[in-house]
Amino acid sequence: MICPICHTNFCSEHFDAWWNEDKFDWETSSFALATYCADHFDKWWNPDKFNWKFASESLAAYCSDYFDKWWDDKRYNWKVGSRLLAQHCYVYFEDWWNPDMFNWDNASSELAAYCYEYFNTWWDKDKFNYKDSSWALAQYCTEHFDKWWNENKFNWNASWRLAQYCTQHFDIWWNPNTYDWRDGSDDLAYFCCKYFDKWWNESKFNWEEGSRELAQYCSHHFDKWWDQLRFNWHDNSWALAQYCSQHFDKWWDADRFNWSHSWSLAEFCCRYFDKWWDADRFDWKTASASLAQFCSHCFDKWWDENKFNWLDSWTLAKYCSKHFETWWNPEKYNVKDIEDLERYCGEYKDKWLGLKLYHDLKE
Repeated sequence: MICPICHTNFCSEHFDAWWNEDKFDWETSSFALATYCADHFDKWWNPDKFNWKFASESLAAYCSDYFDKWWDDKRYNWKVGSRLLAQHCYVYFEDWWNPDMFNWDNASSELAAYCYEYFNTWWDKDKFNYKDSSWALAQYCTEHFDKWWNENKFNWNASWRLAQYCTQHFDIWWNPNTYDWRDGSDDLAYFCCKYFDKWWNESKFNWEEGSRELAQYCSHHFDKWWDQLRFNWHDNSWALAQYCSQHFDKWWDADRFNWSHSWSLAEFCCRYFDKWWDADRFDWKTASASLAQFCSHCFDKWWDENKFNWLDSWTLAKYCSKHFETWWNPEKYNVKDIEDLERYCGEYKDKWLGLKLYHDLKE
């Protein structure tokens, strides 16, 4: 129905201006009352006119605060509305629960996700939809693992959820032959690192997706998993530099390293500077600032005013001030970074004062 004031359908703000129970189209628009006018529930609610078949879902989703007023297990559409009951009306679980009416096929996930506090009441290994909802058991019902676990029924496409949420039960559920290595390798490295020796298999591991997690969370097992040919250098070179710098001499390969990750070498492998430095391969555009910040002690080895990204001028002033006489170039220094000269290069004020005057004039 159109609101005569704002001319919109089912307007909640001016509900009293358009509401007419006798003229309202209950057959096609019951859902709209529940969806948009829940605040006026007591004014429009009529269980005999309401279209339970097509609007039960809306009652559960938007009118849960009035559950005690509208609930009717005989009229409610369990087939399409079971999942909404579990999702939005779980606080009333004991009032609506009926294992024979509940639609286990399409609502098992919501049951596990929102009604886990009542697990012992609703759990039924024969009715629960393992095929589509195994993931929800692993994620939300971990504390009841011993009751629901069944390796033959569990959908192993969701096995990465086991790695994420059921780590403490690893010895019970782990099976290298059924585990989903394609989507779950990274989760094994991330969440199950302490069981590394039990699950590691370099042939089954998905190196493309899990190389970063290996470097980040399993660095203490580096010698066991390192494979120069299989590691995903393209996406995860930076991870080697950041998390496995202590093994630098074992993994470093200038031809395989992705030089677009140059910043990570400067930041985390500065002590190996002489081994990795290559002025022609280094990504000056994105990593000049990292050179200045973390490799100032090697300044004389890397400095090149023609390659340095002068948009990062401030890093020279802040981290390489003692080399001011070497890098200073008033034609290239970013005038926007004048404050850093004042803060860190005050002793050379006579050199850059003219640049400050120019900056002030532009302001």
